[in-house]
Amino acid sequence: MVQFDNQHRQIKIKIVYYGPAVGGKTTCLQHIHRVTDPQRRTRLYSLNTAADRTKFFDLMSLKLGRIRGFRLALQLYTVPGQVQYDATRRTVLAGADGIVFVADSQVTQKEANLESLENLWANMAANGLDQKTVPVVFQYNKRDLNPIQTVEEMEAALSSDRWPAFPTVAISGDGVLEAFAAIGEHTLASVADKLGVGT
Repeated sequence: MVQFDNQHRQIKIKIVYYGPAVGGKTTCLQHIHRVTDPQRRTRLYSLNTAADRTKFFDLMSLKLGRIRGFRLALQLYTVPGQVQYDATRRTVLAGADGIVFVADSQVTQKEANLESLENLWANMAANGLDQKTVPVVFQYNKRDLNPIQTVEEMEAALSSDRWPAFPTVAISGDGVLEAFAAIGEHTLASVADKLGVGT
């Protein structure tokens, strides 16, 4: 849910990267952070396990200008992919204005993608987030590996043809900014509509 910070005249919009463990969520944020104008972003904060996987979340804030005298900030989070951190995933997802689901294209990860997607829908419901109104974008990540599922197979398995989807290689950045631009556009349009400020 959009947050208004009246003291600092700031509107905070939250986008959460969700998906199975080691699917590329953190790598996506690292790429976005790397190519973003340093004047328009904060540091990238991470909390990791000993295995160097995100334990809690990554957070980065981007400054996007002003709307009605308020500075607009886009906050990007990732959730931990590991099952044992489900309570943390639910907490990080709370109040999300947009979601990027990062699916792992490897054939061996088909079941993990489905389990993570079902978990996303369950945690959205637990947080009062409506699948019909919260923008979702899919990334079919790790397209550089073999063997991988076809895009058509992934769309059929994840029923993701309702939302924008992008084949990506997070480690090289291929497709990552396109997916980010899509979720940013859809989320900002959704927020503008909710605030009654037009596009």
